[in-house]
Amino acid sequence: MKEISNNTLGMLVALSLVVSLAGVWVLLNQPTFPITGLITNPSGNVSITVTSATSISMLATPLDYSASLYDIQRPTTGGTSNDTQDDNPLPLVVLNDGTDPVNITIAATSFAFSSATSNASFCINYNTSCWEVRAPAENSSFKMLYNNTYGWVGIRSGRTATDADIYYLNYTDTTDTVLIDLNVTIAWDETAGQKQSMLTFTATAVTE
Repeated sequence: MKEISNNTLGMLVALSLVVSLAGVWVLLNQPTFPITGLITNPSGNVSITVTSATSISMLATPLDYSASLYDIQRPTTGGTSNDTQDDNPLPLVVLNDGTDPVNITIAATSFAFSSATSNASFCINYNTSCWEVRAPAENSSFKMLYNNTYGWVGIRSGRTATDADIYYLNYTDTTDTVLIDLNVTIAWDETAGQKQSMLTFTATAVTE
């Protein structure tokens, strides 16, 4: 066999390297040949955090909720009443301005009336439930409950709420409010002076 000189061997090695590099270049520039092994996992995970807010508020009206609701003269006999059913003064309007439907309870402190026949009560408007033709602030804002909070509920001696008075009040802009009427009756023998009660509305988010 004919021996190969060192010069010839060097040329063959160089030529082999050129051919190998050219082959790699051709493979890298061919879109029909997928390249594998560059990553171990072709998929990835993306995580997001979705937040929610539970919030209710009283809508702004000409009525100042921090002031006295009524100015009622004590009658000489019998009793006299005033309520919000004629919008004078205006009823309470509760707005769900959060991002979840809510259940709302209504608690009240005692009026501390001196007369046994003086009284105060509230009524949640669900269509015509308060003995009058008055629709809720926005139709279909909340769901009807089995209990009797859609009639007049006495708060003369205060009230502790354990179950929802307003059930599933919606949060969408067109169905997110509820009207609450108030009624106060003053007896002829009630002592003069300011009579007040604090109503507390507590909202709890409802999960589907």
